[in-house]
Amino acid sequence: MRRILCLSLAGFLMACTPPLPRLVVFQAPQVAPAIRKLAPDMEHTLGASLSTEVAGSQTLCRMVTDLGRECDLLLLADAELYKSLAASQVRWRVEFAHDEMVLGLGIRARRVDEAERDWASVVALPDIVLARVNEDLGPVGYRTLLLWRLWELQGHPGFFDRLKSRDMRLAEHAEQLAAWLKSGDAEYAFLYRTTCQAHEIRYLRLPPEVNLGSPGQAYDRAEVNFTAWSGGRKTIRTVRGRLITCGAAIPVQAPHPALAATALRYIFKEHLEAFSEMGFTVIAPRFYGPQEDHQIAAPWTEWGGEF
Repeated sequence: MRRILCLSLAGFLMACTPPLPRLVVFQAPQVAPAIRKLAPDMEHTLGASLSTEVAGSQTLCRMVTDLGRECDLLLLADAELYKSLAASQVRWRVEFAHDEMVLGLGIRARRVDEAERDWASVVALPDIVLARVNEDLGPVGYRTLLLWRLWELQGHPGFFDRLKSRDMRLAEHAEQLAAWLKSGDAEYAFLYRTTCQAHEIRYLRLPPEVNLGSPGQAYDRAEVNFTAWSGGRKTIRTVRGRLITCGAAIPVQAPHPALAATALRYIFKEHLEAFSEMGFTVIAPRFYGPQEDHQIAAPWTEWGGEF
C-alpha cells in the first residue's frame, strides 16, 4: 500500500510540474553541427527544451515571412539575408563567424590527383558527376555561382557558362551534398569547409581570390543573377560576392524573446569556441540594427552599425 501511495504521489507531482518552455531554432545546415554539440548543456543551462529545424537559409526566411512560422532563433548562413529576405520579421542581426568554399571529394571521385593540380579542368569534364546546391534554396548555391564567376574573372573566360550549362546534381542544402559525396552519388561538390569537416569529407582548398573566405579580397566584383521565389512568385535576384558570414537573429514574432536572448548570450559569450572547433573562423560578435535594440545584446556584442 505504501508503495502504491508513493507511486501515486510521484505521478501527481509529475503531473503538476509545468512543462519546460520550448525554444524553437530555425538553423542553416552550416551551423547545425555546432548547435547539436551545444544542445544538451544548453537545454540544462536554460531550463528549456530545444526544438530545431534545418533547411537552406532562403527556405528558412520564407518559412518565417511567407508561411508565418514562428521561431525563437533564426540562424542563417548568409547574414545579408536578414535584410534582403526577412526584414519584415527581423529588426537586427548578429554576425559571428566566417567560412570558406571548398571542393568536396566523393568516396568514388575520379581524377583526384589531376584535380589537386587543376580543379577547374576536372569539374568541367562532362563525365564527372558534379553537384551543387540550388541557388534559390541555400546561400552555398549562389556562392558556388559567385565562385565560378570569380574564377572566370581571374583570366578563365567562358568558365561560368561552361559549368552553368553542364549537367549536375542539384541539392536542397549542404548536408544533402555531404550525403551524396559520402554515398558516392556525387564525385565532386562545391560546399563549405565546415560542412566537410563535420562530415569527415576530403576536400580541396580553393584559391583565396575565389573561396569567399579570405578577408581583403575583392569578392564584390563578381555578380550573378538567378530566378528566385519571393512572395509566391518568381523574381530575378542579383547577388554580389561577399565574405561568407553567418548570422543570428530573434524574429519580432518570437514566442520566447527573453529566453532566446539568453540562448544567444550562452552561445556567443560563453560557447563560441564550439564554432571554432567545427572549423569556422570566429569573429567578435557584431550587432547590426537600431541602437535602442542593442541593449539586448550589449554585454556580449559590439555595435556594428544600422541594420
